[in-house]
Amino acid sequence: MSFLSWSLILIFNYLAIYAINTLNLGFLILGLSFSISVIISFCFLSWLSLIFFIIYIGGLLVLFFYLSSLNYNPLLAVSRTSNNAFLIKLNILFILISSLLYYNFHDNSWSFNNNNANNYSYSLFNEEEVIILILVGIMLLIVLWLVTKLTYTSRGALRPTFND
Repeated sequence: MSFLSWSLILIFNYLAIYAINTLNLGFLILGLSFSISVIISFCFLSWLSLIFFIIYIGGLLVLFFYLSSLNYNPLLAVSRTSNNAFLIKLNILFILISSLLYYNFHDNSWSFNNNNANNYSYSLFNEEEVIILILVGIMLLIVLWLVTKLTYTSRGALRPTFND
């Protein structure tokens, strides 16, 4: 499963470079975040990968709504030159995948051990760092409040369209 996840990450990264439409790019980023969350669940705790995936989904929703309000969804025109370019991209992708297949994945350089994550002596919620964490949270809430107060609802990309 780890080999499949690494291969999917490589494929999604390669295809994201050539994404034309915002919807295609959104699906590629969704697949990439799912593959990364699968690898995180193998390496570390499963709740960490779930939180990572949920945060990515929230960010994708915000970006999708913002971009869909800015530009329309153009129809994809297929021409002979785009077909040739697609075949070249597909050949390069197969070369990348075949080079991955020849790599020995039984080597321990790609495998992660759950015991290695527990050997570190730092934690995010140390008793000394809780105050800093609370202050950072309060600062982010204040910045969020200031940004919402400074932006006008009559101007911007996500404004309501009223016919007065």
